[in-house]
Amino acid sequence: MISPSLSGAVGTQLRVPVLIQGSDGLRGFDVVLLADSSILKPVGVDLTGTILLGNPIIFIECLQGGVPVQGPTCGITDNRDTLHLAALSALGSSNTAAPTTGLLFTAIYNVTGIGSTNLGYQIGCSSSSINGTSVCLDITNGSYTPVTEMSQTANFSNGIAPTFSISDNPTSLSIPGLYSYNSTTITLTSINGFSGFVSLTYNGVPATMFATWKPNNVTLAPGSTSTSVLTISTNVHDLTAEGSYFVTLTGIAGTLSKSILLPLRITPPPPDFTVPYNFDLQLVRHSTATRTLLFRSLYGFAGAVNLTFSISPLSAIGAPHIRVPVITLNASQVVIYANGTVTAVLLTITAPPKASIGIFAASITASSGSISHYTTFNAIVTK
Repeated sequence: MISPSLSGAVGTQLRVPVLIQGSDGLRGFDVVLLADSSILKPVGVDLTGTILLGNPIIFIECLQGGVPVQGPTCGITDNRDTLHLAALSALGSSNTAAPTTGLLFTAIYNVTGIGSTNLGYQIGCSSSSINGTSVCLDITNGSYTPVTEMSQTANFSNGIAPTFSISDNPTSLSIPGLYSYNSTTITLTSINGFSGFVSLTYNGVPATMFATWKPNNVTLAPGSTSTSVLTISTNVHDLTAEGSYFVTLTGIAGTLSKSILLPLRITPPPPDFTVPYNFDLQLVRHSTATRTLLFRSLYGFAGAVNLTFSISPLSAIGAPHIRVPVITLNASQVVIYANGTVTAVLLTITAPPKASIGIFAASITASSGSISHYTTFNAIVTK
């Protein structure tokens, strides 16, 4: 039995009496206490005032897991959160008188953190005085059968530990599957006086996409908030499969870790169309050169596309009287169909007999509503 309610300030030492009440006569005990060692660190035991008879013998004393203070070895259930003590009355002693009430021993802890933790008994033991359980509490009277007991545990609390929260706005993102992006703002908030450096990570972004934090870490002062923007982008070349994904956003500060899930919806890319790649045309004076321009629907685009062009000297001979080649298209507007049929336009460049020799930069712009693409090429005029 442990006192039901405990508290203590960080930096102080806590002495916890482990008591027994109304028990049959006993000769010894084997007790493994369990508490969160980041709040209560086990540092010792004290048998002063124990009900054990004579000069008690300690068989096992293990603190903070795995390293025996006394005894040949620790138990398999011992870890950094446990305090393990097994002791017997002096050799030749009889059992204590029944009913037995009093102190078994005093457990000693250093208070190392702010928070709340149960202070009770470890589980996983094969022998127990708590019938039908694996609680690591064994009271013995010298026989092979444990003395049956009931147990009471305690709670230690000295306030809520400093921490932080993480939230996002918007709480979900939708992005077309090709060459697009969207962003959410992550807000981190100090709670209970938390202060420190918080690094940000993400997990679950599809391989054909990438994400960036700006910044990828923040510093929180007590009672403050800080923000970072996460931008998720689809690739310009690789189409991301349409569907729903979940991205885990995590803030890490030492042993503290806070995460939220960001639902991510990949939608079909908006309707679009292709234009010809950049190219060059070469011709001599008093000649023409032609090129077939091909346009194709992407993602269901269908409609009329207007074509315009321009040409200007890049490095031509004869300034200031430069004669520029003439561009003509056999159509100023093309209709593109959604079924994938290629639509062709014939481009003709004519160099007059006295055209200037040199390189001329030309461009063709294709536009339909809010969609606009252009392709550039060089017209090279030689003698």
